[in-house]
Amino acid sequence: MLNNKSGASSSTREKILKIAQDMHYNFPRSNDFRSVRKGTIRFLKIAKHGHTVNRDHDVFIADYIEGLDQEARRTGHTLEINSCNFVDMNNMDSLYQIVKYFVENGHREIGFIRTPIEVNNFRQREIGIKQAAKCFGLTYNEKYVYSVDSTFDGAYRDMRVLLKKGAKLPTALFSSNDIIAYGCIKAIKEAGYRVPEDVSIIGFDDLPLSAVMDPPLTTMEVSKKRIGELAMRLMSNMLEVDPGMPPVKITICGRLICRKSVKNLHEAG
Repeated sequence: MLNNKSGASSSTREKILKIAQDMHYNFPRSNDFRSVRKGTIRFLKIAKHGHTVNRDHDVFIADYIEGLDQEARRTGHTLEINSCNFVDMNNMDSLYQIVKYFVENGHREIGFIRTPIEVNNFRQREIGIKQAAKCFGLTYNEKYVYSVDSTFDGAYRDMRVLLKKGAKLPTALFSSNDIIAYGCIKAIKEAGYRVPEDVSIIGFDDLPLSAVMDPPLTTMEVSKKRIGELAMRLMSNMLEVDPGMPPVKITICGRLICRKSVKNLHEAG
């Protein structure tokens, strides 16, 4: 009834609508899913909280949407953006690449900058670094695990507090993402450490600022555009070719962008 379905008399409808108004019920707006035109695919852009969708992630999400839109146009659909922070990346393979690169550059003490924010990719990267360390015969040392907020300001603040309390740093650190790396690098430099001379750092996402950081940040790049294209292709196939097809999950491997934030300890020796 509140969704304008039939089945109730006009008098009953009016009574219920009056009660709903008195209770400040939010009536369905014209942009709910039933109003979507045939041939239109509606994409929900979900911002769970300001911790993960912050200033630099507009660029991050835009790459997904570009891939979705291009593939939608190619298959004759219209893409509507409602306002979804989704990623389908192979975190395990990415962390293997990151730890391998550290090891190739002579690092055996590899720390991890984590965040307590509940995001699946963060959890997967924590599992990934533990598994990768085991693959290379390294010890995953809890004393080199640093828990910070996932925003730039929060990561800077939390790392600053940890260092003031006497936290020691390993020769290498992996940060859960680039934004966390930015904040932690600021705190690390203020504490008197040099990057990469004293501590090497690798991020994740390859956000635009990473290329112009001081030093430029080595980071894992995953093609968000490609993920968007494949997601739309699967959606199109499900709608037009095989509506009964079972769910399909595709993960995209990343590419390590090597810049200047990792020191080669072999050359230093």
